Amino acid sequence: MGNIPDKVEVSYKLLNELFKIVGIKHSIPPTDKELQKLTLKIKETLTTLENKGCKDLETIRTLFSLDKIETTKKDKKKTSILVVDDLVMVTYQLSILLSKIGYQVSLARSAPEGISIFKSSSFKYVLMDLHLPEKEDGYYLLHSIKDKIDLENLNTKIIVMSGIAEASSVEYCLTHGATSFVEKNEDWKKEIINCINKID
Repeated sequence: MGNIPDKVEVSYKLLNELFKIVGIKHSIPPTDKELQKLTLKIKETLTTLENKGCKDLETIRTLFSLDKIETTKKDKKKTSILVVDDLVMVTYQLSILLSKIGYQVSLARSAPEGISIFKSSSFKYVLMDLHLPEKEDGYYLLHSIKDKIDLENLNTKIIVMSGIAEASSVEYCLTHGATSFVEKNEDWKKEIINCINKID
């Protein structure tokens, strides 16, 4: 196995290939249960390869290391969270992680889709990527959600995520409706959980 780049974008095509490789039939898009099966199978494969002496696994292992995050299972009625990110692996990881600790998770791949879902249901949290690849980007999404929160006096909290945490962007988001800003570094999933726990 060759070296894996530090930054990995997992597209739908690659996700479908992973399902094909491990021999799991899946829906389009995959359901949470199917994604959980995929994760378990990949973890088993990583363990097997590691036992055989394969060393170039660190990046892949990071993608599937959700069990290492310390979380507290919620006993109360499930809280709804909307996750908006164009990267499949980000929404996949957050869906598995947040569902695992008792949240009801809805996913969107774009700002228009996120706005549509947000208007049709009630959410306590919105986790959103700032740099969405369309004209209606994360800034547009932030303003649209904040406008609805103000108009209907909602208690929804917005957590903005980004791989680039420029001071100006962080300040802008925090002064225009975001409760927290999380940089997508190596500990970003832990930071998400910490932000939610602080709010709760």
